[in-house]
Amino acid sequence: MDRLRNFRKAATMGVLVGLALLASPLRCQGGVVTIPVKLMNTNPLPMILTNSSSNPVPMMDVFSLGQQPVTADLFFNPEPVPRYPIYTVPTAKRLVIEFLSHRTQVSAGDLPDLQLIVNTGGSLGHFIEVPLAKTGSVGGTDYYSGGGPVKIYADAGSTVTLQTGHLIPQGSGPSGLLTICGYLIDLP
Repeated sequence: MDRLRNFRKAATMGVLVGLALLASPLRCQGGVVTIPVKLMNTNPLPMILTNSSSNPVPMMDVFSLGQQPVTADLFFNPEPVPRYPIYTVPTAKRLVIEFLSHRTQVSAGDLPDLQLIVNTGGSLGHFIEVPLAKTGSVGGTDYYSGGGPVKIYADAGSTVTLQTGHLIPQGSGPSGLLTICGYLIDLP
Protein backbone atom coordinates (compact mmCIF):
# COMPACT_ATOMS: atom_id res chain seq x y z
CA MET A 1 0.00 0.00 0.00
CA ASP A 2 2.81 2.41 0.90
CA ARG A 3 4.66 1.42 -2.28
CA LEU A 4 1.58 2.21 -4.37
CA ARG A 5 1.10 5.56 -2.63
CA ASN A 6 4.79 6.46 -3.16
CA PHE A 7 4.57 5.37 -6.80
CA ARG A 8 1.51 7.61 -7.36
CA LYS A 9 3.28 10.56 -5.73
CA ALA A 10 6.40 10.03 -7.83
CA ALA A 11 4.37 9.59 -11.02
CA THR A 12 2.31 12.72 -10.29
CA MET A 13 5.46 14.75 -9.59
CA GLY A 14 7.07 13.42 -12.77
CA VAL A 15 4.07 14.38 -14.85
CA LEU A 16 3.90 17.86 -13.27
CA VAL A 17 7.62 18.49 -13.80
CA GLY A 18 7.35 17.24 -17.38
CA LEU A 19 4.38 19.48 -18.09
CA ALA A 20 6.16 22.46 -16.57
CA LEU A 21 9.20 21.87 -18.76
CA LEU A 22 7.21 21.31 -21.93
CA ALA A 23 4.78 24.17 -21.33
CA SER A 24 7.48 26.73 -20.57
CA PRO A 25 7.61 29.34 -23.36
CA LEU A 26 11.14 30.52 -22.47
CA ARG A 27 14.21 28.38 -23.04
CA CYS A 28 17.73 29.56 -22.26
CA GLN A 29 20.46 28.37 -24.61
CA GLY A 30 23.91 29.72 -23.83
CA GLY A 31 22.68 32.96 -22.28
CA VAL A 32 20.29 33.72 -25.15
CA VAL A 33 16.56 33.80 -24.45
CA THR A 34 14.49 32.07 -27.11
CA ILE A 35 10.80 32.98 -27.22
CA PRO A 36 8.54 31.16 -29.68
CA VAL A 37 5.94 33.57 -31.04
CA LYS A 38 2.93 32.51 -33.11
CA LEU A 39 1.42 35.02 -35.50
CA MET A 40 -2.38 35.07 -35.50
CA ASN A 41 -3.38 34.12 -39.04
CA THR A 42 -4.88 31.10 -40.78
CA ASN A 43 -1.50 29.39 -41.06
CA PRO A 44 0.48 30.19 -37.87
CA LEU A 45 4.17 30.67 -38.53
CA PRO A 46 6.60 30.19 -35.64
CA MET A 47 8.94 33.10 -35.07
CA ILE A 48 11.89 32.88 -32.71
CA LEU A 49 13.55 36.00 -31.31
CA THR A 50 17.07 35.30 -30.10
CA ASN A 51 18.60 38.50 -28.79
CA SER A 52 20.89 38.66 -25.80
CA SER A 53 20.30 41.10 -22.96
CA SER A 54 23.16 43.28 -24.27
CA ASN A 55 21.40 43.49 -27.66
CA PRO A 56 17.66 43.64 -26.90
CA VAL A 57 14.93 43.33 -29.50
CA PRO A 58 14.09 46.82 -30.82
CA MET A 59 10.60 47.91 -29.79
CA MET A 60 8.36 50.80 -30.86
CA ASP A 61 5.21 52.25 -29.36
CA VAL A 62 2.95 52.26 -32.42
CA PHE A 63 0.43 54.46 -30.62
CA SER A 64 3.00 57.24 -30.08
CA LEU A 65 4.75 57.41 -33.45
CA GLY A 66 6.81 60.54 -33.93
CA GLN A 67 6.21 61.95 -30.45
CA GLN A 68 9.00 63.77 -28.67
CA PRO A 69 8.36 64.89 -25.08
CA VAL A 70 8.54 68.62 -24.29
CA THR A 71 8.76 70.40 -20.95
CA ALA A 72 9.32 74.14 -20.73
CA ASP A 73 9.68 76.26 -17.59
CA LEU A 74 9.33 80.04 -17.55
CA PHE A 75 10.29 82.29 -14.66
CA PHE A 76 8.45 85.57 -15.10
CA ASN A 77 8.94 88.88 -13.30
CA PRO A 78 6.71 91.90 -12.72
CA GLU A 79 6.02 94.22 -15.64
CA PRO A 80 7.14 96.21 -17.74
CA VAL A 81 7.38 93.12 -20.00
CA PRO A 82 3.86 91.63 -20.00
CA ARG A 83 4.57 88.94 -22.64
CA TYR A 84 7.12 86.16 -22.25
CA PRO A 85 7.98 83.58 -24.93
CA ILE A 86 7.89 80.07 -23.46
CA TYR A 87 8.56 77.70 -26.34
CA THR A 88 8.99 77.96 -30.11
CA VAL A 89 7.56 74.99 -32.02
CA PRO A 90 10.03 73.62 -34.60
CA THR A 91 9.06 73.58 -38.27
CA ALA A 92 7.24 70.46 -39.48
CA LYS A 93 6.05 69.76 -35.91
CA ARG A 94 2.94 70.45 -33.86
CA LEU A 95 3.09 70.99 -30.10
CA VAL A 96 0.43 69.30 -27.98
CA ILE A 97 0.38 70.74 -24.45
CA GLU A 98 -1.13 68.24 -22.04
CA PHE A 99 -0.32 69.73 -18.64
CA LEU A 100 0.06 73.26 -17.38
CA SER A 101 0.98 74.50 -13.90
CA HIS A 102 2.10 77.71 -12.22
CA ARG A 103 3.00 79.40 -8.96
CA THR A 104 2.41 83.14 -8.91
CA GLN A 105 2.81 85.92 -6.40
CA VAL A 106 1.41 89.46 -6.38
CA SER A 107 1.10 92.34 -3.94
CA ALA A 108 -1.56 91.81 -1.28
CA GLY A 109 -5.03 92.59 -2.64
CA ASP A 110 -3.95 92.23 -6.27
CA LEU A 111 -5.37 89.57 -8.60
CA PRO A 112 -3.05 88.09 -11.24
CA ASP A 113 -4.21 87.51 -14.81
CA LEU A 114 -2.25 84.88 -16.74
CA GLN A 115 -3.03 83.91 -20.33
CA LEU A 116 -1.34 81.52 -22.73
CA ILE A 117 -1.19 82.78 -26.30
CA VAL A 118 -0.98 80.11 -29.01
CA ASN A 119 -1.37 80.01 -32.78
CA THR A 120 -3.38 77.00 -33.84
CA GLY A 121 -5.14 75.96 -37.01
CA GLY A 122 -3.54 78.84 -38.87
CA SER A 123 -5.27 81.40 -36.63
CA LEU A 124 -3.19 83.90 -34.73
CA GLY A 125 -3.36 84.60 -31.04
CA HIS A 126 -5.74 82.32 -29.19
CA PHE A 127 -5.76 83.55 -25.58
CA ILE A 128 -6.26 80.78 -23.01
CA GLU A 129 -6.83 81.72 -19.38
CA VAL A 130 -4.51 79.98 -16.93
CA PRO A 131 -6.52 78.69 -13.94
CA LEU A 132 -5.48 80.05 -10.58
CA ALA A 133 -6.46 79.70 -6.94
CA LYS A 134 -5.25 81.72 -3.99
CA THR A 135 -3.10 79.55 -1.75
CA GLY A 136 -2.13 82.04 0.94
CA SER A 137 -0.85 85.44 2.04
CA VAL A 138 2.38 86.26 3.81
CA GLY A 139 3.81 89.68 4.65
CA GLY A 140 2.01 91.79 2.04
CA THR A 141 2.20 89.16 -0.71
CA ASP A 142 -0.63 86.96 -2.01
CA TYR A 143 0.25 83.56 -3.48
CA TYR A 144 -1.65 81.76 -6.23
CA SER A 145 -1.16 78.43 -7.92
CA GLY A 146 -2.97 76.29 -10.42
CA GLY A 147 -2.63 73.66 -13.03
CA GLY A 148 -3.99 70.49 -14.44
CA PRO A 149 -4.50 68.51 -17.60
CA VAL A 150 -5.24 70.47 -20.77
CA LYS A 151 -5.25 69.80 -24.51
CA ILE A 152 -3.78 72.81 -26.32
CA TYR A 153 -2.29 72.69 -29.82
CA ALA A 154 0.34 75.07 -31.21
CA ASP A 155 1.26 75.30 -34.88
CA ALA A 156 4.68 74.65 -36.39
CA GLY A 157 6.97 77.66 -36.25
CA SER A 158 4.79 79.51 -33.73
CA THR A 159 5.84 80.61 -30.25
CA VAL A 160 3.80 79.77 -27.17
CA THR A 161 3.71 82.95 -25.08
CA LEU A 162 2.62 83.86 -21.56
CA GLN A 163 0.87 87.18 -21.12
CA THR A 164 0.78 88.50 -17.57
CA GLY A 165 -1.23 91.26 -15.99
CA HIS A 166 -3.21 92.09 -12.90
CA LEU A 167 -6.90 92.80 -12.61
CA ILE A 168 -6.79 94.88 -9.42
CA PRO A 169 -3.53 96.82 -9.74
CA GLN A 170 -2.00 97.06 -6.27
CA GLY A 171 1.67 96.75 -7.14
CA SER A 172 4.06 95.99 -9.93
CA GLY A 173 2.31 92.87 -11.30
CA PRO A 174 2.70 89.13 -10.99
CA SER A 175 5.87 87.07 -10.86
CA GLY A 176 6.35 83.33 -10.63
CA LEU A 177 6.97 80.10 -12.49
CA LEU A 178 4.91 78.55 -15.30
CA THR A 179 5.50 75.02 -16.63
CA ILE A 180 4.06 73.38 -19.71
CA CYS A 181 4.39 69.68 -20.51
CA GLY A 182 3.44 67.85 -23.66
CA TYR A 183 4.93 66.49 -26.83
CA LEU A 184 5.77 67.30 -30.41
CA ILE A 185 4.26 65.32 -33.27
CA ASP A 186 5.55 65.16 -36.82
CA LEU A 187 3.41 66.85 -39.46
CA PRO A 188 2.85 65.08 -42.77
